[in-house]
Amino acid sequence: MIDHSSAPEKTEIYGKKHRKDNRIAVLLLVPVVGVLALVILIPGIIAGGLSFFSYRLGQAPAFTGLMNYKYLFNNSDFIFSIVRNLLFVGIVVFFQLFLGLIISLVLVRKFPFQKFWVACLLAPMAVSPSVAAVIWRYLLNYNIGPVNYILSSAGFPRIEWLTHPVFAFVSICLVYIWQSTPHIIIALYPARLTIPSTLYEAADIDGANTFQSFWTITLPLLKPVIVIMAIFRTMIGFRNFGLVWTLTRGGPNNATELISIFLYNEGFRYWRFGSASAVAVIMVLITLLISGKYIRMMQNNTFGSQTHA
Repeated sequence: MIDHSSAPEKTEIYGKKHRKDNRIAVLLLVPVVGVLALVILIPGIIAGGLSFFSYRLGQAPAFTGLMNYKYLFNNSDFIFSIVRNLLFVGIVVFFQLFLGLIISLVLVRKFPFQKFWVACLLAPMAVSPSVAAVIWRYLLNYNIGPVNYILSSAGFPRIEWLTHPVFAFVSICLVYIWQSTPHIIIALYPARLTIPSTLYEAADIDGANTFQSFWTITLPLLKPVIVIMAIFRTMIGFRNFGLVWTLTRGGPNNATELISIFLYNEGFRYWRFGSASAVAVIMVLITLLISGKYIRMMQNNTFGSQTHA
């Protein structure tokens, strides 16, 4: 005969242990939440509040309501900086994901000196943005840069990489793609390795070619990782400052003035801290809108596939 009298006691003991574990988890999270609140939440609230004030260095803040936002949206330089930033993010994120995916698929295959090439591909990630910008500023220099030297040696004209408006914008995109693509590789390469080889063997038996296997197996299974990386790279790319500032300082003729550089100029060149805070608020809102779109797309794909299954 089975004695069930100890069952409530075991349940009670488990409940106490579970509550104790929860309390420990909360206690461990308190320092992290405190640090995040100190360096992110509180400054964000202060910046949001300051965006409703007219405030210059050495002057008392004066409440102006939405005047800072009105000033910004009537400022053509600010509007163009947003458009320029969206174009920059769209270009660099697309090519980061495209190149990162292609390189990750190539790295899965065996080839000579594989570890050496992997190290070369990941090396740009170890260089800080400011250092990378200084290096590329020398490489792309019109007079003494190796890039123009190679072009002129091959019979091509020298290019004003950093002083022509179009080429300057192309240059910041290329340098940013060069440095940031390794982050995509380091996420997609392990994800690709987790896909069972039996799926590809079954596809081969069914007569699927390489592209069909990629389209029906690889891409759907990598899509969650791709979307997550798109979110991160969009957020990071939208607030990019150091690399572009070191390369071009927003020039020539504001051709590379992204919204982060516009914010810097408002706050630390013209000392308009109220309007600079408003720019920061708008940057956060735009980033949240774009990231929210990515997240909804990922949720729709995930839950849609589960529904069809």
